[in-house]
Parts: sequence; C-alpha cells; structure tokens
Amino acid sequence: MLPTAIGIKLTNGRLQVAAPYGIHHLGAGIIEPTPFFLENKERYAIYRQRITSKQWHLRWPKLEINLQ
Repeated sequence: MLPTAIGIKLTNGRLQVAAPYGIHHLGAGIIEPTPFFLENKERYAIYRQRITSKQWHLRWPKLEINLQ
C-alpha cells in the first residue's frame, strides 16, 4: 500500500512538486490514506469525509478510492 499525498505550488512561474510517497498511485488513479489518517478512528473519519466532500468519483469515475 502506498498512500496518496502530493502538493504542488507555483513559484516564479515553475511548478514545485512534493510527493513524499511517490506518484505511482496518482498516475494509476488510486487514492489511499496516509499513515496519519490510519492512526485512529477520528483521523480516518476525516479522510472519509474529505473523500466524500471532494466528490472525485463523480469527476473521475474510473478512480479507485481505497477505504480501509
């Protein structure tokens, strides 16, 4: 399991990418929680709520969202 965690920002006209767990899952269309969200039920509830509120499954129907 590789969690999905990526940050991108624009600095002086250039994109800067931070992907501490790599980008394989992102390219494969797989979303998984980071270890932070798997530590306890409260954090995992936040992960599930974020997945629901962002409605990625509507925009990208082939996206695989792993809910542990």
